[in-house]
Amino acid sequence: MDTVFALLNQPIVLALLSLTIGGYLLSLLSDRRARKDKIREKAIELLTEVGDNINAVTARLFGILRSKKVQLQKGSDLDEKIGRLFIRRMSVQVRSKAYLNSEEFYRRYEYLVWQLRRVRDSLVTLSGEYDLEQETAKIQAQKKRLLDFWPLEDELQATEGEPPFSELLSLTQMIVNRAVWLLSSNLKSVLK
Repeated sequence: MDTVFALLNQPIVLALLSLTIGGYLLSLLSDRRARKDKIREKAIELLTEVGDNINAVTARLFGILRSKKVQLQKGSDLDEKIGRLFIRRMSVQVRSKAYLNSEEFYRRYEYLVWQLRRVRDSLVTLSGEYDLEQETAKIQAQKKRLLDFWPLEDELQATEGEPPFSELLSLTQMIVNRAVWLLSSNLKSVLK
């Protein structure tokens, strides 16, 4: 037994053991860091994809609402873009759990998708005959539900212009504000 300790106390043996153990620990740390970096990369990819898809819908909505030319037909460009948001819900749910470690991200994403769909439904109503007061009241109620479900600090409620377009513009801006909050807050947590 003394010969084993004597051998282990040799400087060359100690140096080799230190290098071997140190190399092993360094490889473990490197693998762990690589996995974390890959998860961070995938999380950023998810946030970018979600942001791009929501932006495609809101940009189209803003264009329609500002021009006040509502001629939505089944299978329109807007329907296709909103359809893509619905199609990707399961993917967003799975990836938000895996990469962001968050169910809240998915629930809020789902809520935004439905809000965008309701704006689209209002536009379909505005394509035909409608009661101005009734439609404006319906949009205002939708805005109130959004504020109650997901309040944001310091949010301005501008509704200048001719109703119901002004109300829909305001509602769409509220949706955009929440999408920006959702994406930026999750991006901050990913980058920590």
